[in-house]
Parts: sequence; C-alpha cells; structure tokens
Amino acid sequence: MSRLSLIIAALGLAGCTGRITAGKVRPRAACDLNCPKDQIEIVEVRAGYEYGARGCGRRGTYVFRGGQAILNSPVSPQAK
Repeated sequence: MSRLSLIIAALGLAGCTGRITAGKVRPRAACDLNCPKDQIEIVEVRAGYEYGARGCGRRGTYVFRGGQAILNSPVSPQAK
C-alpha cells in the first residue's frame, strides 16, 4: 500500500469518529434518566449525530461533543 493510500485511509477512519451510536448513548441515558440500560429506547433523530432516548417515563436528546454523548435537553416526562 502506498503512503498516499495509507494517509487517505487514516483520514477516512478519523472522519468516522465524529459520529455517535446508540451504543454510546444508552449508558449515558441510563444515568441521566435514572433507568436501567435494558429499558432505554434510542431513536435516531439526525443520522449519527443526534439521538432521542426514553425510558422509565422520562426522555432526553443527545448530541456528540468531545467524543461523548452529551445530554442536549432537559430530562422531561415522556409523552403518553
């Protein structure tokens, strides 16, 4: 593999790290919503960058900042 190919591949992988996944949101939401992880439902709002989480009668919205899923809304009661 040429040096240029390696650089291009590395840049491509670096670009993927800015996206979050439901797997990164769920543990954070479990803490914020005071709810067991297996009861948290994650909904993708904006592909790879914004997620909604709900569980145990509460909900919140998460975005990616500094390599982490960050709560981007107040925790509020889940609509019925």
